[in-house]
Amino acid sequence: MRIIAIDASPINGGPASYAVDVSASAAEASGAEVVRIRLYDLHAYCCTQCYACQGTGRCTKRDGLLSHAERTMQAADVLILGAPAKLATTAQGAQAMLLRLIGAFTGTSVARGWYNVRTFAQGKRAAVIAAGRTLGLPIGPLGMARAGGKLLAEAGVTMVECGRIPGRFSDARARDVTRERANALGRELALPKEGVGRARRRGRRSRVHGMVESDAAAR
Repeated sequence: MRIIAIDASPINGGPASYAVDVSASAAEASGAEVVRIRLYDLHAYCCTQCYACQGTGRCTKRDGLLSHAERTMQAADVLILGAPAKLATTAQGAQAMLLRLIGAFTGTSVARGWYNVRTFAQGKRAAVIAAGRTLGLPIGPLGMARAGGKLLAEAGVTMVECGRIPGRFSDARARDVTRERANALGRELALPKEGVGRARRRGRRSRVHGMVESDAAAR
C-alpha cells in the first residue's frame, strides 16, 4: 500500500501538520509505504499568463522537484491531505500547486481552473484533514481543504474521511483527541480496500467527519 501524506499547512508544526504526521506514522507502523510531502517546501513557477495550458489543461512550466513529486503522486494508492480550512490562510499560488499535485494523483490535468478528468482515480482513496475553527457552527471547510476535497471527489476518489481539527491547540486535550483520531485514520488507510470493508462489517465504523469539530468540542 503506497500512501502520500501532503502537509499543505502554511504553519509548519501546526495542527494540520501534526495530524498528517501522526496519520502517516500510524500507516507506516501498519506496514504501508509512506511518502511525506510538505507543500510549502516545493518550489514551483508562478503563473506567467502565457495561456499555453488552454489547449491541454496542463501547465508548461517545469520544475524538477515538483515534477518528481507529481510522478510519486501518480503511483500512490492513498492520499492524506492536511490543509487550512479558512480563506484567510489560502495563498493562491500554494492552492494552484496543491491542485496540480492532486491532479497527478487522480489523473486530472489542472490549469487555470480547467479540469480534464481521466479514469485512473478509480480504486484510489483519500482523506482530507481540515484545520480551522467553526465556533460550534455547521460550517464546511473553505480554502485549500475545500478545493482539494472537491477535486478528489469529482475525480471519483473514495473519500475515507473529511474531518475537521482545531486551527490551534488550546489545551492538551485538543491535541490528545486529534492524535487519537489521526492514529485511527492512519491505521485504516493502511488497510487494503477489501480489508477496510471486512473491518467495517465487523463493527468498526468509519469516522466520517469524526475529527475534532472545534476547540470547544475538544474540551
